Amino acid sequence: MDERTKAFFQNNRLWRPFLLPEHRIVTRDNTRAALSNEEPLPEPTELHLEEMERMIGAALRDSREIQIRLRTKQWISAVPVKAKSGKLFVDTDRGEREIRFSDIVDVRE
Repeated sequence: MDERTKAFFQNNRLWRPFLLPEHRIVTRDNTRAALSNEEPLPEPTELHLEEMERMIGAALRDSREIQIRLRTKQWISAVPVKAKSGKLFVDTDRGEREIRFSDIVDVRE
C-alpha cells in the first residue's frame, strides 16, 4: 500500500464502523501482539544523561555532526544549532528541526 493510501486509512476513521465485530477483535488482537513483540527502549540512567549532555554540548560548541536516537527508535544525523527551553534545534539534511530533550534516547558521535 502506498504512503498516501496508508495515511488515508490511518487518519480517516469513517470506514471503521463497517467492520464486523469479529474483524475488529482480530485486528485489535493482532495490533496488540505486534506492539508487545517490540522491545521497549530503556530509560537513560543519570550517568548516561550526563554523557549525552556532554556530547551534545561539545557538538554544539564545535558545530560537529552527531547521531541522535529518538524515542521512535529512529537515528538522525544532525548538527546542533542551539538549545533553548528544553528543546534542541538541529540542522539536518532535510532542514532545521527542533527536538525535545525528553525525546532523545541516545547520542553518538
